[in-house]
Order: sequence, then C-alpha cells, then structure tokens
Amino acid sequence: EDRVIAASDPSPSVFLYYMHRKGWSVTDEVSASRFRQMVEEGARYLVSNSRSLEGRPEIRSMLTEVADLEPFRVYRLSHPRPQGN
Repeated sequence: EDRVIAASDPSPSVFLYYMHRKGWSVTDEVSASRFRQMVEEGARYLVSNSRSLEGRPEIRSMLTEVADLEPFRVYRLSHPRPQGN
C-alpha cells in the first residue's frame, strides 16, 4: 500500500484520513530532516497545495511531479537527490 504525506490542506478530514489511514500530515514548516524521515519510513507520495513547501530546495530534491489537480499537486517521493553542479 502506498503511503502519503498530505501538506497544508485546511480540511481536517483530509488531514485525518491521510494521517491515520495513509501516512502523515504536515505544514510548510516541517523540517527537512523530518520530511526525509517520513520518506525513509515509507512515504511514497506528497499531496500538496503548499507552494512554499514544494519550493524549498531541500524538499524539492525529493519530489517528482506526477499530477496537477488544482489546487493540489501530487508528487512521487524519493530519497534526496544530490544538488547539481
């Protein structure tokens, strides 16, 4: 089963669904180390409407966009890629 991180959706029901059934809920203030830990614990996708989280370089290195479902974007998660030259 694929585990999910849900970011910055204001609906508590979505937070609870993902947190208890599919993974975790976070805000754009989640630390990069905690985000990386969730990936290591099995998170495979990020569902987000937090452009500030998505744009953070240390988070961005773990994201591959797979869908844009306004206002949400869906990303496949991977372990951090090394920063390029």
